[in-house]
Amino acid sequence: MQTPLQVTFQNLDRSEAVEVVVRRCLTQLEHLHFQLTHCHVWIDLAQHHALAQRFRVRLAIGVAGSEITISDESGHPLVFVAIADAFVAARRQLEDHFRIWPDGVTARAS
Repeated sequence: MQTPLQVTFQNLDRSEAVEVVVRRCLTQLEHLHFQLTHCHVWIDLAQHHALAQRFRVRLAIGVAGSEITISDESGHPLVFVAIADAFVAARRQLEDHFRIWPDGVTARAS
């Protein structure tokens, strides 16, 4: 993994297992030839009801000259699913930001 990564936990304790999953997801984005400059991930545990907890994941991913932000306020009861959903959304936004050619070369979308 080449991209500098920062993971911030809000309303929950730091988890090495969660950080490992975040690193793997970021590495998968890097393998798609995106020109990433940084990635900041916020993981927040929110109480929606007395018994319902939801994990919300926000991403800020730097790309050449701009930043892609992803925020899912609805959340998910499972932290690993919330992380995966956020990175799937990030991949879609990055694909929109960059045109991906079959040979793996990236060019700025017009």
